[in-house]
Amino acid sequence: GVYVGNNVADGLISGNLIHDTGSTSVYIYYALRVEIADNHIYGGSTGIYVYNPRTWDERVIVSGNRVHDYSGTGISVDYDVEVTGNEVWGNATGINQSYGVNQGNRVWHNTTGIYQYGSQALDNVVWWNNEGIYSSSGVVAGNRVYGNSTGIRETETQVRNNLIWDNTGIGILMQGGHSGQEDGAYNNTLVQRGGNAIQVDSNASYARVRDNIFE
Repeated sequence: GVYVGNNVADGLISGNLIHDTGSTSVYIYYALRVEIADNHIYGGSTGIYVYNPRTWDERVIVSGNRVHDYSGTGISVDYDVEVTGNEVWGNATGINQSYGVNQGNRVWHNTTGIYQYGSQALDNVVWWNNEGIYSSSGVVAGNRVYGNSTGIRETETQVRNNLIWDNTGIGILMQGGHSGQEDGAYNNTLVQRGGNAIQVDSNASYARVRDNIFE
């Protein structure tokens, strides 16, 4: 695979076919302003891994890649990383992100589509996963989430302005504490023919459900 190490700056990994590497296909560790763009990456345990605890101005950008068929995670990123415009499918977890932004991705046919902590999932299209999006202490906004078993599962997250339809079990599953004033499910449109459009678990506290449209 490809490894980019500590303090490398302004690198570009683009237009490559990287496959069947056995472990991690692209590994970025503590590098500044690296861009991973327009690659076709498949086969192994992890497709792209980035660790970048710096600042947002020094973020790593993962964009326009096709990442599929990993036994673990397609794209796994920690801290200042922007994941945008990728197509991710056929993995155990499509995108796993902590403390960053994932936006405008197409994520389908994974066990879990997007799994995030302290991050923002914005304007993604997420379908045909067992679980579409899981978010803890984050924001899930403007996504189209459909055809999953569970559309969105959250704890202590703002779930707003999403279009959620035809998920077979649950549209939005609310769990755990909700300490922030904006935590909860609001301004979503939900179309649910079976199961529950919104389910609040017995362990949830201060869960807010307001200004949604149910069809």
